[in-house]
Amino acid sequence: MAYAASLDNIASDFMRGTSRIVSVKFYVTSVVTDPDNIGDILSVREITTQRDDFGAGVDWNLFPTEPVTDPEALLASVGWFRLI
Repeated sequence: MAYAASLDNIASDFMRGTSRIVSVKFYVTSVVTDPDNIGDILSVREITTQRDDFGAGVDWNLFPTEPVTDPEALLASVGWFRLI
């Protein structure tokens, strides 16, 4: 968690120095396996400034704020693909 807090501080400090950036995204994925399955774990963190230079009430989040476990909701991400 100390690493996540450091990234939050770095992003917040960066955004304080510019009015052109309103949100920073951290995205990490890892592959997990067991004898019968293989899968991805996706971890994201979004730090957004409170400034509204680009319009009041704009939601800059790309990812859900709560963990997604519903199979129907997971199917909504089929348009996402891994960049290698």
